[in-house]
Amino acid sequence: MYTAIIKTSFKASHAVKLPDGTIEEPHWHNWKLTSSFSKYSLDEFGFVIEFGYCQDIINSAIDILAYKDLNKLEIFTKNHPTTELIAKFIFEQITMRLPATEVKLDYVELTEQANCLVRYSMNE
Repeated sequence: MYTAIIKTSFKASHAVKLPDGTIEEPHWHNWKLTSSFSKYSLDEFGFVIEFGYCQDIINSAIDILAYKDLNKLEIFTKNHPTTELIAKFIFEQITMRLPATEVKLDYVELTEQANCLVRYSMNE
């Protein structure tokens, strides 16, 4: 099994409802995203997925979020944009943009701030 890992970042703001019922003040993060792709065999050019092409897929997914107030996006009107929900959204956006090949998105890992991150995958 081969694995390709792509790291990137984007800025966006959010405010979430805390367990005690209070809502945070809106604040910005420099979110750090790690995406892991795997495949059992390499393509004819020796790639799991070509990095530039993969970065384009990831960028098109995070462009929806970048430099925005996530609370104002329609996708987060029912739930506050927690790191968990943002990671799931990014995972789904990347997955739907992947080519119909054997390459699989294993997980996305979204870091909100140092030592605070969420990993989302479809693994059960």
